[in-house]
Amino acid sequence: MQASKKPRTKSRSGCEQCKRRKVKCDERQPICTRCLQRKDTCTGNFSHDTWQIERPWVSNERIPSAPSALENATLRHWYDSACLSMAIFYPPTNPLSYALSGWLRHSKALRHTLESVSEAHQHYFQPDKLASALQTRGLAISSLQNEIDRLQTSQAKQQTLLRTTILSSLILFVSSAWLDPMGNDAGIMFISGISNTIESLADSAPTDPFAFYLFGLYLYCEAFTSFLVPTGDSYGSTASVLNAMQRPPFDSLIHPVTGVSSTLCPLISEAGRYFRSVLDSKSICMSTFRDIEARLYKWTPPTTISHQEILLQLSEGYRKIGLIMLYQANATQLGGIGTTTDMHLIDMVLESMSVLRCIPDGHPLLNWVGPLLTIAGPELPSSFEEERALVEITFQRLTRFTRVQTYNRGLELVREIWELREMGIVVSWLEVMLHQGRSLAVL
Repeated sequence: MQASKKPRTKSRSGCEQCKRRKVKCDERQPICTRCLQRKDTCTGNFSHDTWQIERPWVSNERIPSAPSALENATLRHWYDSACLSMAIFYPPTNPLSYALSGWLRHSKALRHTLESVSEAHQHYFQPDKLASALQTRGLAISSLQNEIDRLQTSQAKQQTLLRTTILSSLILFVSSAWLDPMGNDAGIMFISGISNTIESLADSAPTDPFAFYLFGLYLYCEAFTSFLVPTGDSYGSTASVLNAMQRPPFDSLIHPVTGVSSTLCPLISEAGRYFRSVLDSKSICMSTFRDIEARLYKWTPPTTISHQEILLQLSEGYRKIGLIMLYQANATQLGGIGTTTDMHLIDMVLESMSVLRCIPDGHPLLNWVGPLLTIAGPELPSSFEEERALVEITFQRLTRFTRVQTYNRGLELVREIWELREMGIVVSWLEVMLHQGRSLAVL
């Protein structure tokens, strides 16, 4: 009697390149045979497991159904530790911890992106140990392009692909500066490339936590890199995203990135763009200055959100950052704007510095003090020794917590401006950054 053949199960984990060509993939690791022969970038083949059985405390999250992407040591490090660099909450409530695992089944770009940052994080972003992380990042970018192509040509799983494409792009954007020890790569192409995509997601009126996280992270990133974009260029409008954040249920939630400051971020973006336009045109526009200044002073945290004192203090620090950039912009053309205004600027800088004293060591809120240090810190006169020391210490705390060595370059920038000011050379942090071709992470 002939033995019955074991039924074959069709594998769905072949690499993207073979799937695109509709040929069988042998799923060899790390490069399949066909990609090796074609000299293609093989973005890998992933098996699956059921992590929810081991971690029931996150199994009730609303995420794509199991099986999720197979965990490995690198991903576990992301879920347990590296994800703290991207949100103010600890695991498991951190939205980029284990609750994200199920999404990886749908996106190799997202998986490679997380692995790249996690690898670098494990090695403290040391320049001589980034080779593997950068190689994995290359796979992430290759996969991301494939997924963007799918997004444009297929309607299948459109909403899932929208979300994973946006998140991959945003994490690649944020980590660009982390993986560039010289501080020259801000990864602007990643955030500018998804402006239309995120507007499309916002227009669909989503209510899920994943979309909520994406919208806040996008607004934050856009706010604190707006000054890096030359006048005339733009990411596109944030109106749709802002409207989405002001609708239920998002309007009553504390955001994992922006806290209670989501609606403040577009105003900071305007202040940053004004700063850049003043430097590019070498002229000021008092009507624009006064308009942005008035709206910054008028802004208040949403009353629908349960307020926490530390988050209110951080939002007040961000408001001051927007105002400080306005005054810094005008000062570059006026060579000093009068004693009264100078004193007002110093008062705002000191108020923003007070936020730094409220954040304990090892707390994820440390992630979000970069703008306070880089934008406000340079304005401290030498007579404010205690505040200058606070800036230096907080830069060091931030570097220890995030492991990101680029923040050391930020401290070097602030110290350089202090030295120039001591020599009587009045120059802004943004002028120095642009002159030296730097795009330091202030995120």
